[in-house]
Amino acid sequence: MINKDQEEIIKNAKLPAYVLAGPGTGKTHTIVNFVAEEIKRGRFSPNKILITTFTKKAARELNTRIISKLKQDKLNVDLKNMMIGNFHSLAIDFIKKFRKLDDKFFSLTVIDSNMEEYLLMENIELFTSLEGFSDLIQGNPTSKVLEIFESIVNNLLDLQALKESEDARDRLAYAIYRTYEGLLDRLGLINFQLILKRFHDLLADPLIGEKIRGEIDLVVVDEYQDTNLIQEEIAFNLGNKGNIIVFGDDDQALYSFRGASANNLLDFDQRFYQKTGLRSTAYKLMINYRSNQFIVAKAKTFIDKVKPTGKKDLMAVDQVENPNTIVRARAENIGNIVAIVNHLTKKIKAKQIAFLFPSFYNDFPSTLQLALEKSGLRVINRKSDQYFYRKEIRLMVYILLKYAGVDKIHLDFSGQKDWKKNKYRKYLASILEDENLGANDEIRDFLNKIGEGEKLSAIVYRALGLDFHQKIIGWAKDESAKMRIQKNIGKFLSLCVDFDDIFTYQESSKLKFIFSYLYVYYKNNALAEYDEEDSFEDGVNFMTIHQAKGLEFDVVFVSSLNDYPRGFGEKFLEKYERKPSSDQDQLDFYRKYYTAFTRAKNLLVVFDNSRDKRIKAFANSLDSSSNLSTIAFKKEAEKKDKPILAYTTDIAIYHTCPQKYLFLRKLSYKTHKTKSLTFGSRVHALAEYLYSDNFIKDDMKAFLEKNPAYIASISNLLNMGFDVRNSEANYKADRDFYILQGSLDLILKDGTIIDLKTGSFDEKALEKYKGQLITYKNLMKENGENPTGMLLYFIEKDQEIRVEEEDFDIFAIDRIARNIVDENFNEKTTDKGECKLCPMRFYCKRACI
Repeated sequence: MINKDQEEIIKNAKLPAYVLAGPGTGKTHTIVNFVAEEIKRGRFSPNKILITTFTKKAARELNTRIISKLKQDKLNVDLKNMMIGNFHSLAIDFIKKFRKLDDKFFSLTVIDSNMEEYLLMENIELFTSLEGFSDLIQGNPTSKVLEIFESIVNNLLDLQALKESEDARDRLAYAIYRTYEGLLDRLGLINFQLILKRFHDLLADPLIGEKIRGEIDLVVVDEYQDTNLIQEEIAFNLGNKGNIIVFGDDDQALYSFRGASANNLLDFDQRFYQKTGLRSTAYKLMINYRSNQFIVAKAKTFIDKVKPTGKKDLMAVDQVENPNTIVRARAENIGNIVAIVNHLTKKIKAKQIAFLFPSFYNDFPSTLQLALEKSGLRVINRKSDQYFYRKEIRLMVYILLKYAGVDKIHLDFSGQKDWKKNKYRKYLASILEDENLGANDEIRDFLNKIGEGEKLSAIVYRALGLDFHQKIIGWAKDESAKMRIQKNIGKFLSLCVDFDDIFTYQESSKLKFIFSYLYVYYKNNALAEYDEEDSFEDGVNFMTIHQAKGLEFDVVFVSSLNDYPRGFGEKFLEKYERKPSSDQDQLDFYRKYYTAFTRAKNLLVVFDNSRDKRIKAFANSLDSSSNLSTIAFKKEAEKKDKPILAYTTDIAIYHTCPQKYLFLRKLSYKTHKTKSLTFGSRVHALAEYLYSDNFIKDDMKAFLEKNPAYIASISNLLNMGFDVRNSEANYKADRDFYILQGSLDLILKDGTIIDLKTGSFDEKALEKYKGQLITYKNLMKENGENPTGMLLYFIEKDQEIRVEEEDFDIFAIDRIARNIVDENFNEKTTDKGECKLCPMRFYCKRACI
């Protein structure tokens, strides 16, 4: 069903445009139908549409919904290059496509903020030795370096101007930026700020910028209220011809602490006009399909009290008010809260209930969780601080402590003021003192067999085969608990693999991993036990308000304990920051709780534990009791997002071994890339460059002179003289309950499709490669294309193999996909030859095969 305002956007939107969309007003539904309508009318080619969202999950949802909508409308269109992702993922795609063939060509390992913190802790002397650092920098030097780097990028500051400034703070900021950029470059790393900076620089380049814009006919930006200055500039640069529409809600702007500004949305017309000279059209979505009218009205009253202008006419689609749908509850009466939740779970599933908190830095969430669990309810705490205290993680930390030669942790903290570091050392000491670990003969024997210089990830993979570890899994009370244990190990492995890959092995590395690297993740509570995509039938959700953004629940409990409007701390480069209004901190505070309140569909419970007088007043204005029998609760049918499954990384792996798929794909167990795999992926990257519009012959010649290992491969490719029409083409097909996708290396102008391979092959591998290519051919057919031939080309061997059409059974692929979607992962391969190089061979007790 489409309402009048949605229809106006979908069928008649005049671009450029901005859409103010209140909570629950069908924004995603509108975007999907708008894009499908534009394709249907032939206004924009699907391969020239760019859609950016705030999260990867939202991008996946848009991707599948748009593809499904086009199939539903019987539109057989070519979708191989539709661009949907968040700002950073799309930026990375363009950076890869237009990167120069220089020393940084392979330097695209993305690191998160925790890795950044560790890097800076280990290299802080590079910064503290800079002229003026000790005089001008106060507080934690690591956080200050990160803040300065972010400020320069997010505010698009002129580096040359900073360098030549008469202000010593500017010159120091410039030196810090260059020093950190150099450190990242030397290690082949890129952080989130540099991703945006390099994309922005590409768009500013007269030639490359026009090439990129030439590939994009329509730009759609979701959650526009959460963009910062550099993201706004990127959006303007992409849509500077007026082919842009942005969606957002200023009342749900939650990220001003990251430099985002709701004014980007509210002042879009003015700001875009100043940049392009084009006027924009404003649209509104104000009919809420989520909440009862009483919740909508109360939430609106709450936010309107602190908004001087721009108040919205939001209303529920069903305007019958039920005052029982919003109620105040005493936070101190834990027993009553537990009783209410237990009563509700007789009417709805536990996962339809959420408790939202501003943070978990107080005892209330943990006290409440413990009480709910004692009553027999499962709690899915998406911000849990229990990760490092789980038995499976303590086991792995113990093994790596002993491997590093640590037998005792000194707990004399008389000279230390860092309570977090003290807490961490006590944590490590408790592990070493754990007799269940220290007195275990199997673990002791395992430690004696670890060779010197082994990679941390290799040790952890081998430890998965310990009976001690497998007993921990066996103690899990149900499948959900078992899955949590296995996911926790997967996250620990990711830390180990990243550390192994990025830092050259030294004897001190083992100690640094334990005492510095792991410590950062411990103190930042950076590893949650449940991710946003985890769904449990029997789990009440505990999460922060920020985590709940974009979600909805039948029942929402909101706590605001110890939370109050906090002012913006002064930044080192304060004079360059966009000045918020004097009441910005207060407005942001109320936006946060407005976002929390509007997650509720049928019942909103506000706890009376606020320190802020206005939230207290709001809570006190609510009734303290509710007649729940007046609310039409309904158990939700299980809904699963339609997954996108790739042939090589999903279908083929599951076909090889369902249990291998469980760990490597479902649980994301990361593996260390071998030298041959690294070489192969780099040859593929060079091949992509070779057949791109960005190819410069002299650059390739200079690169090969410095990197002779690639000469033979590139020479073989050049000698083949492929007349390429397209490279790295990604095709998708809607198979009703999933999307099948595959990426083709080369499509020649005569219609031949080519899959490039590195390394050698045997008959078994050759059959797999042929099946892959035949699948890609049929994917192209489903997108309205008909390849004329198929070719496998083995680059290093300089050997081409023609692939003949064989009987193709798409339903065999569908059956595998169905097993993946239904999570049938218990079977192991019967072909034990497949186990020889599988990292899970220790877990499966097949290491000796």
